[in-house]
Amino acid sequence: MFAPVPYARYSFPDNLIGETNLQEELSVDAPNMAAFQPVVLDAADAGSAYALYSLVDRLTPYGFLARRKLADFEGAFADPDSLVAVGVRKEGRLIAYSICRRAMRPPYPGNLFLSRIDPAITPLYVGIGTVVLPDFQGHLLMAQMLGLRRRLLFERRVHHVAGLVAIDNVLSIGNLLRAGAALLGFHEDETAMNYIAYGGDMLSRLDRKSISIAVPVGDRKQQARLFDNGHIAFSLRPGKMKQRDMLFLPLIP
Repeated sequence: MFAPVPYARYSFPDNLIGETNLQEELSVDAPNMAAFQPVVLDAADAGSAYALYSLVDRLTPYGFLARRKLADFEGAFADPDSLVAVGVRKEGRLIAYSICRRAMRPPYPGNLFLSRIDPAITPLYVGIGTVVLPDFQGHLLMAQMLGLRRRLLFERRVHHVAGLVAIDNVLSIGNLLRAGAALLGFHEDETAMNYIAYGGDMLSRLDRKSISIAVPVGDRKQQARLFDNGHIAFSLRPGKMKQRDMLFLPLIP
């Protein structure tokens, strides 16, 4: 949230995270907001969502956007009871979307924190993607979509959402943490090494009475040790030599 940033894998409705590839949206011309229509998406929108993804994918650095096929969108929309999909239209054209769906099994096996959640019992939603067409960044479309998505998730009593953010996209990580999310560990997919981002009830157990531990954003070994020791990353701050530090606190068992 510091300046317009490259696309990254994260999204957040307050503390409910998904996977996105979105630049920061800092300014908006309020009189023009009426031109943007937040909508709930359904199966008829799978093709237009994929077309938007394909367009943005060509503009996105490799590794900052998960690989998706049309079949992925069609398959997700085929199960509306397990999907929350919202978007924004302008003059009938889909220019943004944010999609997450319920995980049927642990999405990131072996993660110390998410292993405490059994998706078969407790709903855990995982981001499929959040995309905004570059021409329309700066209009707070993110806020519109996530406000609607937050309401839909609340109606389903969903209290846990996870996703991925590429480890080298520091500005996007800052966006995510400033929105109230946290990082729980690492996960490598077919395109990049990522942090596992999380939002939800688990963060109420963050031990804010403890002294936070600052680790340079590039010190992944120390970060991994802290993750393994029950700490999560909750914030960034300026560090030495114009670098940033990632701040860690433990979760109360």
